[in-house]
Parts: sequence; structure tokens; C-alpha cells
Amino acid sequence: MPHTGRISQLCDEGERCGEPKPLTAADLQDMLSLTFGLNETTVRFVCNQMEEAGICELRNETGTSGYLIERILHA
Repeated sequence: MPHTGRISQLCDEGERCGEPKPLTAADLQDMLSLTFGLNETTVRFVCNQMEEAGICELRNETGTSGYLIERILHA
């Protein structure tokens, strides 16, 4: 299954920390539900946002750190 997205951890200033990790659609859904503990509705929203807008940003409650999820375009 081809990678459809990539996830990057964001530092305090909103800059990426390290290299982005490529993910398949199934990997992304598993990560959102199992690792982050998001419910099914939120997982669907994040995946749809990434597919439609090409990007989705998740932040903690204080907005100081988070993750950036981006769609990978295939030629």
C-alpha cells in the first residue's frame, strides 16, 4: 500500500522537529486512534481534512507543540 501522508512533530515555535514519517492511510488511522486516543469521528475528520485540504495540524491544549499531517501527492 503506498504512503498517502506524512506526519511531523512540531516544536514550540511551530517548526518541524526531525524528519517527517511517511504513513499509509491505515497507519494514519491507527496512529490517530491508538497512539493519540482520538475517537472515530475525530479520526475521520483529520483524515478527511488531510485528503481535502492537503494538510492538518494537531496541537496540544496550550498550543505549544503538536503534529503536522500532510498529504503526499503521487505522480
